[in-house]
Amino acid sequence: LVGPRDAKLAGLKASILDSLHPELDFVRRARASGSFNAGGQAPAVEGSFTTDTAWQETKFAQPAKGRYLCLEALNAHDGKPSAALAEIDALDANGQTLPKTGWKIVWVDSEAPGGDAGNVLDGQSSSSWQTEGGTPYPHRLIIDLGESRTLTGLRCLPKEGKPEDPGRIKDYRVYVSDQPFGLTPP
Repeated sequence: LVGPRDAKLAGLKASILDSLHPELDFVRRARASGSFNAGGQAPAVEGSFTTDTAWQETKFAQPAKGRYLCLEALNAHDGKPSAALAEIDALDANGQTLPKTGWKIVWVDSEAPGGDAGNVLDGQSSSSWQTEGGTPYPHRLIIDLGESRTLTGLRCLPKEGKPEDPGRIKDYRVYVSDQPFGLTPP
């Protein structure tokens, strides 16, 4: 109740946090090789996001089944080549958000330093995927859902900031497939 007799400070010489649950670490993982190819497949949905900074939802005309989800950003509201996105969710057959357990980024065409694509899966609205400046559209982000799922839509959260900030995706397409769009996963 009165505390230790002698004040002492103790610690470790090396960090152990990275060895506790390395599967939960958001360090950049190996990405798929190859070139994106939708193989003539029609998108599950195509449309336009607004400049709103809140979650935006799009519903598919009909349910789509697949293991791989591709968000293809076609342009930005500001007309510049950069794209940014804070979070992405998929909706199940009941329109509910699917848990992201087992999801991973398979491939992305561009990432700026500090704008890792894995940020769209981390549940943190303060982090985001940001493409490298000067990389032209379209920008593609491909997610492995871990298993084949039936999807009915998508929810996206734009990068934090003002509606006129760079990288706000305007026009997009979404593809769902059991094949990884011509890519070879690691």
